[in-house]
Amino acid sequence: MIPSTVSTIYKYSILGLVFVIASPFYGATLGVLVLVFFCWFYFRDYKNLVSALFQPHIAIPVLLYLIVFIGAFFADDRREALSSLSTKLPFLLFPVIVGTSSIVSPQLIRRAANLFIIAISLSLLIALAYALVDVYVTGEKLIQIDESFYKKWKWYGLTRIFPNWHPTYVAVCVNLAIAIQFQNVLNVPDRNKKKTLLITTWMFAFLSVCIVLVNSMIGVACYFFILLYTGLLFLKHFKVKSIYRLSLLCTLGIGAFAFFYFNPLNIQKLNDLKYQEVKITDTQGERNLLTMRMAKWKAYTDIIENNLVLGVTEGDIKDVRDSVYITEGYQDLHRYNYNAHNQYLEVFAMYGLIGFLLFLYMLASPFFPKSWHPLLPPFIIITGLSFLTESILQRQQGILLFMALYALLTNPKAVEEIQAG
Repeated sequence: MIPSTVSTIYKYSILGLVFVIASPFYGATLGVLVLVFFCWFYFRDYKNLVSALFQPHIAIPVLLYLIVFIGAFFADDRREALSSLSTKLPFLLFPVIVGTSSIVSPQLIRRAANLFIIAISLSLLIALAYALVDVYVTGEKLIQIDESFYKKWKWYGLTRIFPNWHPTYVAVCVNLAIAIQFQNVLNVPDRNKKKTLLITTWMFAFLSVCIVLVNSMIGVACYFFILLYTGLLFLKHFKVKSIYRLSLLCTLGIGAFAFFYFNPLNIQKLNDLKYQEVKITDTQGERNLLTMRMAKWKAYTDIIENNLVLGVTEGDIKDVRDSVYITEGYQDLHRYNYNAHNQYLEVFAMYGLIGFLLFLYMLASPFFPKSWHPLLPPFIIITGLSFLTESILQRQQGILLFMALYALLTNPKAVEEIQAG
């Protein structure tokens, strides 16, 4: 095959990879990655692998997968252990293939980032259109999903059109799309600035509405953090004095506090937080999004205390936490066997202190070089904050999203080109 043809396929397969992970069709990600692998192999990018294995952005995810692999031999639940080997395969595949790809460049990442915006925006437009048509046709505004009722244009009612399209993970994508939009404005040539500003304004308004509609409180918190981060970037870009940067910090801080405290949109989750007693419980009628998570976190801290160094392995975590839920009297948590809804606790409980420190190092290590991709900080801010209330990497949607973007944004060839430029 002609090298130029393979090169084109290589580029478009990377672009396709980013498009599907931002869409509800993320299940096709590994299929697209197979195409990327064949191009990676054709161009002999595997020659970069030996040296790359000494770089943290490759070595740490590989070591985490090695912990999963070794843990599978010591787990009592062999079926879950074997399942974890495939679930956590992105720890290995994306850094090794995408992280060492010679086709990745700042220009390719820019195109991929714009496709990311298109994918999540188009998906949300389809979901909203479906919800509004459904309301118009049926005359019913509510829909029952499992045991709960939702408005058809919000939360699980909005995302129900696509299977396993979790609202919090959608919020992660929306916040990333907002961060990309702001980055585009900073880097746009003067001749295209008016057009870009107009498109960004409309897209920002649409995506801001979507953050509210997906009803993820950590998503709203990330939204304010991204506004703060990008606002400070803009002020620095235009050489604005430090006093005005501090004013922006205070203004956004007060604005965020006012939003969560006064709840102008009358979000039920915030009302529950405000008026219900704060106590560790999973009991219906007494719990809210915080107190129920506190019950999960308490159970996980018990697991960590008893398995501090090595953890309980990924294969056994479900059985172990279910046993703790029963012991603690958390009947609803036992019924559904919820995970921790905190990725840090999840990693600590499964992989022990060693795995937990490796995980933290994986998040921090891309910032140790002198230069990094400008989208990396907002990516780590959004996902790092989301890890506080969601076990993002325990679902296919989350681990594919995180590891694909992590590998792309830490690709050393692209980072070197940014540094050289």
